[in-house]
Amino acid sequence: MNYKVKPYEIKHLDTAEEDSYYLLRLEDSGRQFKITEELKKVVPLLDGTRDISQIVKDLELKEKIKTNKKEIEDLIKDHLKPLGIFEGLNARKVDRMKMWFHINLIKGERLEFISKPFTFFFNKYILISLLSVFLAINTYLYFSKQLLFEGGSLDTKQIHFPLLVTMLIAMMLIHEFGHVVASFNFGLKPRFLGLGIYMFQPIIFTDTSDAWELKRGQRVVSDMAGIYFQLILGAVLSAWMLFFGVNLTLLIVSVINIAAIVLNLDPFLRSDGYWAVTDYIGINNAHEKTFSYVKNLMFRKILRKETNFQMPKLKPAARKFFIGYSFLYTFSIAFFTSLGVLYLFAVLKSSALNKNIDLMKSAYSQGNFADLGAAFTGLVIGQLVPLLFLGLIIIRIVKYMIKTIKKR
Repeated sequence: MNYKVKPYEIKHLDTAEEDSYYLLRLEDSGRQFKITEELKKVVPLLDGTRDISQIVKDLELKEKIKTNKKEIEDLIKDHLKPLGIFEGLNARKVDRMKMWFHINLIKGERLEFISKPFTFFFNKYILISLLSVFLAINTYLYFSKQLLFEGGSLDTKQIHFPLLVTMLIAMMLIHEFGHVVASFNFGLKPRFLGLGIYMFQPIIFTDTSDAWELKRGQRVVSDMAGIYFQLILGAVLSAWMLFFGVNLTLLIVSVINIAAIVLNLDPFLRSDGYWAVTDYIGINNAHEKTFSYVKNLMFRKILRKETNFQMPKLKPAARKFFIGYSFLYTFSIAFFTSLGVLYLFAVLKSSALNKNIDLMKSAYSQGNFADLGAAFTGLVIGQLVPLLFLGLIIIRIVKYMIKTIKKR
């Protein structure tokens, strides 16, 4: 059978691994795959005019690679066919977004007109100036007695809930707009802006998969662009409160904005901080590789059993970082899971669930919708979501342990 690869392009992939890797991108679907130097030499020969025997001959004559028909057949079967890169053959559908649910709202090219004028924000002098302004204003405000006093003395009835919800949605849009602007700044177009659900929360996201074509430094800037635009928003909110006085609604948005920035900097969840760290050190699929590395150590050191894990061929500095990151990643998962289990028992033992339900009933009967919203938020965020989340984590851990034991 003569295999023919769909229209594609191949670009060099900037990583910290010792071997060279490339990015194969299908022109029709935009799907991208990381391929080795060897595959880069084989793919052009799969043009539909050669059979396996001719490919073997051409590899030996043109590339000085000695192989045989069986090796090429296995390579096609095990590595290329599953990708769906051949005409007439489709790959198994894979959800690249790693979300529970998502829909695409706006195509990236439609955002170019409003994004291009803001690319000046990525001038290094403007960037440094804006970050300095943000730090200066917030340092003054959040550590001044005036803000602490005024913020603590304001009544919750002063919260303008429609404005609060609107600004929180705007905050998420501004974050994603930062990623969009960064893409256009580096000559790329984001694929789309979408809406999804991840970790029990609705999110707005931008598909910037084509950022893999950029150099590592540029990828880091693209990863952090959302946080950067949130910092700009934080500076505007703080400046407003500095000149016009503290407003409780704006203060809440400002605090949530800073909290969101901190959470997004988390290098262990699939957040902007995670992608920035892995792009900076040039390690692809860091979650899977770190987990496999730690699992391999446990089997070898504790169970005295060998696994098929192969350490990534990284440059010395990246290798050290990878090992340290693996242990920190494992410790963070164990630590926060333990805290979660303790919180789970604390919630079940306490009467917090009943108290929030009683507060909701009382607030509804009195027509106090501010207290009703606060009680409902406390019930959902404080009890129900953590319980459901921890329950799913425990189920996944048990299922994985059973699967591992059966394999052994």
